[in-house]
Amino acid sequence: MNKGPNNEPSTPFRIGEWVVEPGSGRICKNGVEVKLEPKVMEVLAYLARHQGTVVSHEMLEAEIWTGTIVGYGSVPATIIKLRKALGDNSRKPRYIETVSKRGYRLIMPVSPAPEETRASDNNAATDDALSISKRKTVRRAVTLALLGLCIGLAVLVVELDWPGQPGRTSSEIPSVVVLPFKNFSDDPREAHLSDGITDDLITDLSRIKSVRVLARQTSYYYKNRKVTPEDVFRQLNVLYIIEGSVRKSGKHIRVNVQLSNAKQGENIWAERIDTDTENIFSTQDKIVKDVVQAMYVTLSTKGATPPVLRGTRSFDAYDAFLLGQKYSKNRSRQGYEQTINAYKRAIEIDPGYARAYGALAVTLTRGYRYLWSDLSMVEARERAMMFARKAIVLDTSTPQIYWSLGYVHLHRREYDEAEEAARKSVSLSPSYADGYALLANIVNWRGKPVDAEKYVKKAIELNPYYSFQYPSTLGTAYYHQGRYQEAVTVLKTAQNQNEMALNPHIYLAAAYTELGRGEEAAWEITQIDINHPGTRLSELRTILPYEKKSYMETLVSDLRKAGMSE
Repeated sequence: MNKGPNNEPSTPFRIGEWVVEPGSGRICKNGVEVKLEPKVMEVLAYLARHQGTVVSHEMLEAEIWTGTIVGYGSVPATIIKLRKALGDNSRKPRYIETVSKRGYRLIMPVSPAPEETRASDNNAATDDALSISKRKTVRRAVTLALLGLCIGLAVLVVELDWPGQPGRTSSEIPSVVVLPFKNFSDDPREAHLSDGITDDLITDLSRIKSVRVLARQTSYYYKNRKVTPEDVFRQLNVLYIIEGSVRKSGKHIRVNVQLSNAKQGENIWAERIDTDTENIFSTQDKIVKDVVQAMYVTLSTKGATPPVLRGTRSFDAYDAFLLGQKYSKNRSRQGYEQTINAYKRAIEIDPGYARAYGALAVTLTRGYRYLWSDLSMVEARERAMMFARKAIVLDTSTPQIYWSLGYVHLHRREYDEAEEAARKSVSLSPSYADGYALLANIVNWRGKPVDAEKYVKKAIELNPYYSFQYPSTLGTAYYHQGRYQEAVTVLKTAQNQNEMALNPHIYLAAAYTELGRGEEAAWEITQIDINHPGTRLSELRTILPYEKKSYMETLVSDLRKAGMSE
């Protein structure tokens, strides 16, 4: 039947032989019961509501992961988990069909569940033989328990001071967000140019110590979203908005840019600049200078325009670098190889392009960490360090280059050097959220979880629409402080943003073990086995760069109790 189930999320329905109970997160067939993760159940319910219709990757992201930054692979990973639970085969599907380059379609008919199933679901906490009075007693007890839980959670949120919601940040200095520039080029594949201009403006403006600039990820939350300046002010608590568009036709480029006062909803300054590929960098420099001047006039902002030192003056090298940035979001072996080739191409065109060397160093490090590279760990580390040092020789003014150096040092377990490089990145750019996040990671591995908490909260303040790495780092810090329930809360936030990421599962399993919640700890280990087969305690000792061995041993002990193999 083509009609999907009722949109009410707690209403059971049937897909083939399976009875689906969204309210309890279970699917049942012939006495076999399978518990689904919340996101997996939400995807199943969404597909059921659109039975027989192709649902795109983008639709699922927008509807199921609303308001979060979705890690690459989250949707496919969720579909894999769903197929595994249903006993489906992607090559010969009975339930979920993959439609090449379009999305997914539920091909099994959907129908309402039998009434007795609904009754059992709605009263799952009670026995069917209970009298009406006993049912009321049970419901009253459950209500009181839930009330107590809500009060407890409210207290917990206050104690956590969890800064994960946009709009909670405050600032005594002018604040600005650069919204993603729109691509108005004839070729949609030129979008990486408009993204690159956006990124460079964020980087250049973030060097001004008297202006708070929100991070790239927060900026890109608004890509393809229709919002007013008032909406942005209300959601982010920023005073200024920079937005614009880029149109490229051959070598000709037209850039439109405007600066708005978000609080008052009025334009302060706007300009249209016609340029070409040879002069794009001087155009970007002019935009930064004019924006700062406009802010200076309206707020008397003190702070000279920072020196804008580009890594290259070759548009072709810049274009290749931007393609590498684009490919790097594809966290797979294919994406890794495309990224490596793009950065190498940028360096081939301009051997003095510092940021390309730094980005290549980070990519090589990730390659051996995620087993995408054919290089040995020793060889990959040596090449990565060679490129990271080359970048520093060429450019000592760009925060991302020091970020790259710090990242490479960390995974070589050169802790002092890693921390020094990360601190240098945020000294160059006080608004560099990822610099604070890297610093938090480094001090976490060094056994300083209180400092890690401080730095990652600073990163979240600068980047309200943060990636999963931020709550993952904070959850790790809470775990090592012995704040296990708080760790669970923020690690589940990280997991909801990227269900494929390994670390949130690891530290959730460990935190659940410490809380005596063995079944939930074992569930996390099962998810690790599904998503990261072959992960063992011996492997974690190698890939987790702890400086203090006692921290590693505590984690290993908790994971061993949760059921992870040696």
